[in-house]
Amino acid sequence: FEIKRGDSHFDLANMIRDLNDPSVDFNTQVMGKYFNQDNYLTWFAVNLLLNNQDTHFHNYYLYNPKDKDDFYLIPWDYDSALGMVPDEPEITEARLPRWWLSHANYWEITLHQRFLSQPGNLQLLADAVTEIKNKYLTPEKIAAKRDAYYDIAFPVIRNTQDWDYLYIGDTNPEQVAAYDQIFAKLSRQVDIQYDRFMTRLYDPMTFKMNAPEISDNFSQDSNILFSWRESRSLIGQTIRYDLDIATDREFVEGTVVEHISGISGLSHLLHWTHPKGDYYFRVIARDADAPQQHWQVALNGSLTYNNSWVELHGVEYVYIPEDGDLNAPQAPTEPPVQEPEPEPDPPQQTEDEQSPSTVSSQSGGGGISNGLLLMLSLIALAQSRKYKANIRA
Repeated sequence: FEIKRGDSHFDLANMIRDLNDPSVDFNTQVMGKYFNQDNYLTWFAVNLLLNNQDTHFHNYYLYNPKDKDDFYLIPWDYDSALGMVPDEPEITEARLPRWWLSHANYWEITLHQRFLSQPGNLQLLADAVTEIKNKYLTPEKIAAKRDAYYDIAFPVIRNTQDWDYLYIGDTNPEQVAAYDQIFAKLSRQVDIQYDRFMTRLYDPMTFKMNAPEISDNFSQDSNILFSWRESRSLIGQTIRYDLDIATDREFVEGTVVEHISGISGLSHLLHWTHPKGDYYFRVIARDADAPQQHWQVALNGSLTYNNSWVELHGVEYVYIPEDGDLNAPQAPTEPPVQEPEPEPDPPQQTEDEQSPSTVSSQSGGGGISNGLLLMLSLIALAQSRKYKANIRA
């Protein structure tokens, strides 16, 4: 956290302590004491509908009114919202991990994990997402706001450095045409993301794969232990796991050497019968009753796609030697990843604008090219009677 304002932070410390104590009742002593549930659901639902996935662990403000225990989530940084990531040519929806486009993206964060784990709360989130979409973020309302700001936003964006980072072509005519195409799609993005969310509503939650363990007597018994952490179902379904091993990191047809399905535990001891060399493995968690409809890949993301800088999640590399030495050699060299230019911090408040209350933030990069998107979401949400007071707190 970065403290923005305020002298006393005991409330923040107490909230973090209780949040991370599993013996403290979440409903009454965490959510009921430190947060406003309508505010929390609104913040969560809006980020899901706008596909603002870069808010799962940062890029928000926590507002703690003076002499109050409550904390309010205030949105900030919407530069990845409304389909921005898939607009980049090398990133397609098929290349994004399944959890990226759903609430499972937030599972590793204690607040969201504890909230979603409470009986009935998944449905509360689904109800909030549906209500906000149907009442306040309809295609018609978004299109009206979008069109009203085109003549204001386009000249500003066209004359800033952001223009060169919009992945929309090299020449000016190409850029303008591509920008207009993206602009036209904005009104449909919420409906598209809503369908994704509802399709993934009952998916298993995220998990991580562990490094394989090769037997000390590998040259004699050829055993390798593959293991992973638990994936949970929010609706109490039984989870089964698939283990796949291939010679290609994208598991293209003809390269898979092992496929073990329906594993009930969190590990599998594999008797290795293949030549030594470079291999890739993945674990997929599946709902036992709907394995093709509700499934999840692991969080692991140390690799990239073939001949690309795009991260490949849910797959890890392992070298299988004859002597069982997992440390040699290293994984194949990855293509260099171009680091983005650092982005400026949000404008500082003047002394008159600053509140005497405590404001903390979890923040990453900011951007101005999609500032319009934040305006669209907040203007639409301000029309809500149920959520209005909390958003403006």
